Amino acid sequence: MSPPLDLSGMEDLTLGFVYRGNLDEGDVVRIQISKDGGASWTNQEWNATSDNTDWDWEAKDDIEISSNYYGSDDTESVRIRIQQDSDDDAITECGGAPCSMFFIDSIMLKGKEKVTRDVAVIDVTVQHQNNVTDRQINATILNA
Repeated sequence: MSPPLDLSGMEDLTLGFVYRGNLDEGDVVRIQISKDGGASWTNQEWNATSDNTDWDWEAKDDIEISSNYYGSDDTESVRIRIQQDSDDDAITECGGAPCSMFFIDSIMLKGKEKVTRDVAVIDVTVQHQNNVTDRQINATILNA
């Protein structure tokens, strides 16, 4: 499970990672998200089943996070977890022993930060060039 994430200033958020694994029919990997400290969890769009059994690393970089979990005041403590369930059968790639293995690496949240703060413009200078219509304007912008 992730630590609490402040996603209140984000928009258009997606989750990405690379993965590999050994899943059998009936085994499931879920991406889950919570904004109440983990008291309740919501499944996101991706459920991997019987996927990537050849053990090559594959990228999954387009899991859209629901807008219920970012961009508002109640999204200052969001947690994400990845949950894997096995149906405990003996039909696996593990030499006949019941096992499902799923590995994830390089987890990334990608999005845009909303501009939610005031800015101040100081030190404005205007320099006229050779003719009246050419000028250069320089300014310093500070986060207020």
